[in-house]
Amino acid sequence: MRAFYDEVGFAFDRAVRQGLEAVIAGHPNARKWIIVLGEQKVGYAVLGLGFSLMYGGVDSFLDEIYVIPEFRRRGIAAAALALLAREATAVGANFIHLEVGHDNPALRLYRRAGYKDHDQYLLSLDLMPADSSGVKSI
Repeated sequence: MRAFYDEVGFAFDRAVRQGLEAVIAGHPNARKWIIVLGEQKVGYAVLGLGFSLMYGGVDSFLDEIYVIPEFRRRGIAAAALALLAREATAVGANFIHLEVGHDNPALRLYRRAGYKDHDQYLLSLDLMPADSSGVKSI
């Protein structure tokens, strides 16, 4: 996960560590996979479960998917996306949403997998309290 965050320039901050701890502890709204090729761990994926009236009830959010650089462009991420769609369906989700930068090369992969743009923005409100130094999570 640190390699992914370093690659894209995300901060591995208190909020990320808290989320990672919840995923590892088995939070009921989080599903996690380690992507393995042969006997080598080559990536991971995390799917969060939610609820939306607009999307027919249970929906999901592909929070992160990462394949280490030397294993990219081999169909691994595409296979993982197909697995995630099956797994989301199995838990009753009607949609998978994801967030991706406009200039992210993976955008082509997501579109090939059937993900579509829509005329809405993802907005976020930070509800996490500041730490003892007064620093907010994001």
